[in-house]
Amino acid sequence: MEKFYGVKASRGIACGRVLLYKPEALVISPAADTDKELERLSVGLKRAQSHLEQIYEQAKENLGGDEAEVFAGHLEILNDEDLIQEIQNEISAKRLCAETAALQAYEAEAREMEELESEYMRARAADLRDIGKGLAYAIADIPRLNGDLFRLYRQ
Repeated sequence: MEKFYGVKASRGIACGRVLLYKPEALVISPAADTDKELERLSVGLKRAQSHLEQIYEQAKENLGGDEAEVFAGHLEILNDEDLIQEIQNEISAKRLCAETAALQAYEAEAREMEELESEYMRARAADLRDIGKGLAYAIADIPRLNGDLFRLYRQ
């Protein structure tokens, strides 16, 4: 028998299948053309939205509505017009590539969240970073974890 150790979600011992997730590295190139980067952002936003919608639906089906609402919240954050505008401004003003602009915008928002008094809101900083990373991967067209996780979870 092999033993695996990791971060606990709850107390106790678990037996079952292990899913080892090792994401592909995100390689970021310098921006060449601002218009091209803005287009890449637009395409990446659509990809990221589609990915989160798929995960939301699969989570709702396999885990229940309450757990799935986390992904609905992630969709709302992803589609936040102020954040999208900030990313577009960074691309245009600083000639950043879309991935870098997205990561920087979400990191800045996460840092602001960490400054709040509410412990709950401070904890949401990790969600912002995850959404930003998901968007960067979508812009680069690198697949991330999909709904297969939920099928494995139920088995």
